[in-house]
Amino acid sequence: MKLAGLLVALLLCNAAVARDVGQIPPNTDPKTLTWFRTAKSPSGTSCCDEADGYREGVAIRAADGQPAVIFRSWWTAPNGYHLSLLDPRDLSPTELVWDGPVVRDNPTSGAVVWLSWENGILLVRCFSPGPQS
Repeated sequence: MKLAGLLVALLLCNAAVARDVGQIPPNTDPKTLTWFRTAKSPSGTSCCDEADGYREGVAIRAADGQPAVIFRSWWTAPNGYHLSLLDPRDLSPTELVWDGPVVRDNPTSGAVVWLSWENGILLVRCFSPGPQS
C-alpha cells in the first residue's frame, strides 16, 4: 500500500510539468536544497522539489525570458491562507486559498508555495509560511 502511495506521489510530481526557471539560486545552501527536495506536508504528501516551489517575492524566468514574480504575497484569514499568485503558465493573476496544513522548518527567508495542475486547474500542493511560522 505504501508503494502505491509513493507511485501516485511520483506521478503527481511528474504531471506538474516541473521545470527549473530560477526558483532557487545556483549557489544555494545544501540544507535549503535538501529541504525543498524532501519537503512533505504534515500528512506525508510529497511537495515535489525546488522546481515546483516558488518563493515569495522572488522573480523567475518567465516563458518569454522576462523576470516575473509568481508568488506575490500571502495573508491569513479565517478560512485559510490567501495566496496572491501569477499562474506560471500564462502569468495571469490569481488568488488561491490554502486551508491545509503547512510545511514546517522552512530554512528560507520567506514563504514558499508548491504549485501543481490537475485537469488544467492551478492548485496549491503545499505551503510554508516561512521561518516565522
